[in-house]
Parts: sequence; structure tokens; C-alpha cells
Amino acid sequence: MELAQKIKAAATQLFFANGIKAVSMDDVSKSVGISKRTLYETFASKDALLMACVDDLMRMRIEKLESQLVLATSFVDLMLRSMYEAMSMLQSVNVVFFEDIERLNYVHVNEAVTSKLDGMKARITALIEEGKRKGILREDVDSTLISVLLFHEHSKGMMRKIAEARGCEVPYVIKHFSLIFLRGMATDKGVRLIDEQVDSINKTTQNAKIDS
Repeated sequence: MELAQKIKAAATQLFFANGIKAVSMDDVSKSVGISKRTLYETFASKDALLMACVDDLMRMRIEKLESQLVLATSFVDLMLRSMYEAMSMLQSVNVVFFEDIERLNYVHVNEAVTSKLDGMKARITALIEEGKRKGILREDVDSTLISVLLFHEHSKGMMRKIAEARGCEVPYVIKHFSLIFLRGMATDKGVRLIDEQVDSINKTTQNAKIDS
């Protein structure tokens, strides 16, 4: 692994564990085992390092979404795959990381996230329309609006605030919000499909825990 990748991997772990503000360039250099001079020769500032980490995270997120789009048999399937993926990812991320993004006014980070996900919205819209044609989703669902809401970063902030107010974990909020949101869009046929798939995923997860 080249030096820049090692630095980004170490910085990402530190940012996720401690938030952005709490992590110094000194912390990053010590984690990688290099001098601060070498670190600054590779990344000119903490902002530059953060943006490089965000770029990598977004590339991985888009690749994951691409693979989910390929594997998904329907919009319901895609939503459930995305929901469980988000729940799994957030287990290792300190909520302070997201709070720092907002509090420190990293507008350029949010803009980078939004612009790179724009290309996915048309494909999500098409899946929703297909779900309507198959009788899984309600006819009155606004597919374009839903595709925008799914990628709206403020919705994630809302879920974090709800979790904090209720004293529960963010993945718990994501699961319940997503299922209620998805069921609200679905026909009776769609609700049955959602429940069947959730039961199947839960059984698979439970069996995996038993085997381990």
C-alpha cells in the first residue's frame, strides 16, 4: 500500500472513532509511524486530508450502491440492502464525526457528497417506477421526490438527533425509520414482500451469529 493510502486509512479510522475536531495531524503521523514533515509533504493540511478521505469514502459508497443496484430485484430489495449496510457501517462510526461535519461548517464535504450521488437518482427513480408497475409500490408515490429524499444528507442528521434524544443507537433509528418509510410507500402486496424479506434477513443474521 502506498504512503498516501496508508495515511488516508489511518486518518479515516481516527476521524470515525474520535470525530474530526479531536484528531490532529500529529495523531495521524503517529498512527502511521511517520514524521509530521512527511505527512505535510503528502497532504498540505488537515482539510486536504479530510477531503481525500471523504473522496475515498464516497467512491466506496458509490461502488457499494452500484453493486446493490445490480443485485437488487426491486426497489424494496435495494432499500433493505441499503438499510442493513448503513446499520452495519454506523456501528464503527462515532456520531461526533457527523456532528463535526455540520458544526465545523464543512460545506465543501457535503457538496462533494451530494454531487457524487446525483448520478444515482435517475436509476433509483426507475426502480420505483418499476415497483409501481408491478403493484408493489403505490401509484401515488412521487418517484423523483423519493429518490431525492433518500440521498438528502439532512435526513441522516435528523436520525442522529432522534437517536440522541431517545438515548438509543443510530442504527436502531435507521432500521425503524426505513421500514416505516418503505411500508408507507407499499401496497398490501409490497408490505408482504417487505416482511418476508426482513424475516429472511433476520433469520440469516441469527444463524450467522450462532455459527460464529
